Amino acid sequence: TSKVAIIDRSSRADADVDYLFAQVRVEQQVVDTSPNCGNMLAAVGPYAIERGLVQAQDPQTEVRIHNVNTGKLIIATVETPGGNVAYRGDTRIAGAPGSAAPVRLSFLDAAGARTGKLLPSGHAQETINGVPA
Repeated sequence: TSKVAIIDRSSRADADVDYLFAQVRVEQQVVDTSPNCGNMLAAVGPYAIERGLVQAQDPQTEVRIHNVNTGKLIIATVETPGGNVAYRGDTRIAGAPGSAAPVRLSFLDAAGARTGKLLPSGHAQETINGVPA
């Protein structure tokens, strides 16, 4: 009820669709486009195919997604046997009920999308409140 995916043909030549994620804070009447949501991102590929923004292939279709929030490119690989989006499948996510067809997401050059570098502090490991992380 509080997450929005805005999807359209891409403004970039290297992508099929633009995806803008927005978090709606209903108690404050605020729309925030600074965060991201992987669950919503997983739906972008099937949506783009269903809406005719991307032509389905058999048996899989790659959808190149420009994440407007980060400026990064993600490739969603969607199961499309016979040129139709498959929704039923055996893929499970721990903590989520049921199963479905997989949607594989490949994040191209995602390091530093929010911080400008792979390791924001410059260290591969730090201790935070006594816990190595």
